[in-house]
Amino acid sequence: WYMKGRTDDVINVSGHRMSTAEIEHTAISHKKISDAASIAIPDEITGEAIILFLVPESTIDENLGLELTNYISEKIGKLARPKSVYVLSDLPKTRTGKIMRRLLKAKILGLELGDLSSLENPKVLDEIQKLG
Repeated sequence: WYMKGRTDDVINVSGHRMSTAEIEHTAISHKKISDAASIAIPDEITGEAIILFLVPESTIDENLGLELTNYISEKIGKLARPKSVYVLSDLPKTRTGKIMRRLLKAKILGLELGDLSSLENPKVLDEIQKLG
């Protein structure tokens, strides 16, 4: 058999497959969020865990991460609950507006960021480098 489509657009948590688009759409549907990106990272218990990156509509609320974690859990289900939530002023995007998830994933996993030539907003790298 052959797999069609992009495997990196699917997160498999405890055997349940979820679309990154569904997670991001749900996050953006929250009134305080203007943009979102989700990635999968390896997890010893669930196989993969969801990491969520958010861009708030206006000021950053210190409880925004917890609020969105609960919101996504209520809207999609507990398996879609992000393991971690990071709030950024912008997401790394290409000149055509696509989110560069590989940069977010590389930072979280402690890997080299790789080729940055297509990155439109390089200032966001400083913010990503500060993620803990």
